[in-house]
Amino acid sequence: MPALAPPSKILVTGGTGYIGSWVIHFLLEQGFKVRAAVRSIEKAEPLKEQFEGKGELEFVVVEDFIKEGAFDSAAVGVDGVVHLASPLTAKSDDPDDFIKPAVGGTMNLVKAAALPGSTVKRFVFTSSTATVSRTLDTPKVFDESDWSVDPELVEKQGRSAPWMVKYRASKTLAEKAARAYVDENAAGKFDLVVLNPPFVFGPPLIRSLPVGTSVDWWFGAVIKGTQTDPGVMASAVSYVDVRDVARAHVLSLTRPDAGGERIILAAGATSWQEAVEFVGSLEDTAPLKEEKARGLPDIERVPYLVRYNSEKSKRVLGFEYRKYEDTIRDMIKELSERGF
Repeated sequence: MPALAPPSKILVTGGTGYIGSWVIHFLLEQGFKVRAAVRSIEKAEPLKEQFEGKGELEFVVVEDFIKEGAFDSAAVGVDGVVHLASPLTAKSDDPDDFIKPAVGGTMNLVKAAALPGSTVKRFVFTSSTATVSRTLDTPKVFDESDWSVDPELVEKQGRSAPWMVKYRASKTLAEKAARAYVDENAAGKFDLVVLNPPFVFGPPLIRSLPVGTSVDWWFGAVIKGTQTDPGVMASAVSYVDVRDVARAHVLSLTRPDAGGERIILAAGATSWQEAVEFVGSLEDTAPLKEEKARGLPDIERVPYLVRYNSEKSKRVLGFEYRKYEDTIRDMIKELSERGF
């Protein structure tokens, strides 16, 4: 299917999120029309305020993303879809409470895009490197041909599977279900592009909305020093700037070669301890209320067990990643201005 160009109309889910708000920003900046799916009209207010006068933005209320047929009306008349919304994190130990919402919400939107009469030509699905990697004892560089084995682990371990295994299984099964459905039922109707980012850092855009989960995690481990497990502090952290992730979503709509692809978005890797030390080495950063942590400077430094090959993203999407220092400086500046 052909790639899209402004002023095509794009349906965006998860637009009030950390990544989603930046996606809407770049879509409107480039002249696309945006229809944002929100769970209530009240949820739309931060987006209305942020983007007033900056482009054509409309809203559609979808109260329950996992209800069958939830997006059938929302997807009518759009040219492309960007699906960023993730279900609320399950607090139970039942794997189905992780898997069914993740798969159900994704499949409702994929099926809506494939309905007779649909005008959707490009569907961009935000997945994660959680669907790519797996736990290993020796270092490995993962690429788009790799898959997580967490669904198999959940099948064996059931309720006793660790929380993170259930989460990764849900992301993996949602991505595989979307790909299988498109291959079997929507071939020639629209192209599915899957983007797989790791930890996403960088400045949150809308101050009336919470910062992203990954930013909270970073602030705790790197600034407050809440992470005290030596194994965690020494482990690899692959990262990407939130603005690069958002730009990649727009490019996935507009670049012809992106159609049908699975694309890892990873700027580089560090460890949590190295992240602590990097922040400590920066001069002239915006002030934070918290005194910068030292982490665990005496821990044994070990090779990164998990890294990602991001050459495909550079080749297909045609962009270079932001420098790590710029990402961290801009994030600290925004957090400082928010009173962190």
